[in-house]
Amino acid sequence: MLAINIQQLRFAYGSAAVPTLAIADWQVPAGRRTFLHGRSGSGKTTLLRLLSGQMLPQSGTLEVLGQNMASLSASARDRFRAANIGLIAQQLHLLPYLSVADNIRLAAHLAGKQTSDTDQQIRQLLQRLDMPDQLFEQMASHLSLGQQQRVAIARALINRPALILADEPTSALDEESATAFMQLLLDSLDDHTSLVLISHDRRLARHFDQDVAISDLTRKEP
Repeated sequence: MLAINIQQLRFAYGSAAVPTLAIADWQVPAGRRTFLHGRSGSGKTTLLRLLSGQMLPQSGTLEVLGQNMASLSASARDRFRAANIGLIAQQLHLLPYLSVADNIRLAAHLAGKQTSDTDQQIRQLLQRLDMPDQLFEQMASHLSLGQQQRVAIARALINRPALILADEPTSALDEESATAFMQLLLDSLDDHTSLVLISHDRRLARHFDQDVAISDLTRKEP
């Protein structure tokens, strides 16, 4: 199975004649850890927003986990994303007035996957991420940056997504902290989970089994 299948994709903002992205052909097998790098403005974040279904291409085929994203309505894409894709953004977007547990519970609720076992699953995730049990009900605003990162990872993983998309999650970290974050993230993934992480920091490439430059994916329009 392919986690990502792109054929002749073209995307432009507004009525721009020159596309922001034009990708002729790209496939990512399920379970692959992919590092996607490129200069600022090269379309990395745009590609992640397309993969997550937040936007649609003007033409071409975009399949994520076997689902043709263009065949879904906006609300159906939201549901598909919540249930199947874990997102880790550059800005962690934790709700500061909610507890650690509630930030993670919310992700399960939005995916329609909250059950009587959810709290147990959250505790197990936090234990895997070396989060003390007493922080379970701590307000997110009272956490250190490292603790917030762990909560963001747990939130992305709570629904057991088949695909994790991460957008420059280490951009504000020094090299030692970035390495620790990457090791923590990779150690937390199940074998079947696919990961696409975008960054301009080539030092991260050693953590991945596929290193892709976005310039190698894109093609120039005539």
